[in-house]
Amino acid sequence: MEIIYLLSVVFLLSGFVQGLTGFGFGMVAMSISPLLIDIKQANVVVTILALFNCIFVTWSVRHAVDFKKILPIFLGAFIGVPPGVYLLKVLQPKSIKIILGVILIGFSTYSIFKKESVGRIGKQWGIPIGILSGILNGLIQMGGPPVIIYTYYQNWDKDSIKATLITYFAMSSAYKLVVLLLSKLVTLEILKMSGIMLPIVCLGAFLGFVWCEKVNKCNGQQHVKRLLTP
Repeated sequence: MEIIYLLSVVFLLSGFVQGLTGFGFGMVAMSISPLLIDIKQANVVVTILALFNCIFVTWSVRHAVDFKKILPIFLGAFIGVPPGVYLLKVLQPKSIKIILGVILIGFSTYSIFKKESVGRIGKQWGIPIGILSGILNGLIQMGGPPVIIYTYYQNWDKDSIKATLITYFAMSSAYKLVVLLLSKLVTLEILKMSGIMLPIVCLGAFLGFVWCEKVNKCNGQQHVKRLLTP
């Protein structure tokens, strides 16, 4: 029961971060939940919760959704997710944790030292970045960093960035869930735990969205950086 309470705090915080910025659910949830439950189980639970959370948050930015911006990275994810899920199934938990740690440290380092700029990453990189994101999504439920970097280096406004990220995460999570089901990685225990945590995630997302109205994109990034960086 104590683990359920701790997971509730983790997923409340994860939902809040996603509601605030449009990303970060997987990064926050997967950086803490594997300390409480098996990392493969955590991956599937976070995938299910991320899907519902993204659908919930997408409604708040539906006016800014542009599928022309989302399509290239999702096409890449369509290619990348299956091999990522395969790696999740065959690799040892210790190996997955090492990869997870490397991604967390790498993205936190990037967040600290990156220079403010736009337009450096050409749109032709959408599909390759989507493939990388899909592999990371399938393996460690953390496909966000490549796509976050890609979107923030486009000449898009705050709402477009958030809408693109959230809608992409919703689509890729839905697709990944299908692959997980076909791979027989979704159990009854996982579904029960996801059902318990879902209202908590939605509450966190709602609170994050309310706060989002009070901060600009730069401030939102700084809040997440503080949460993700030791």
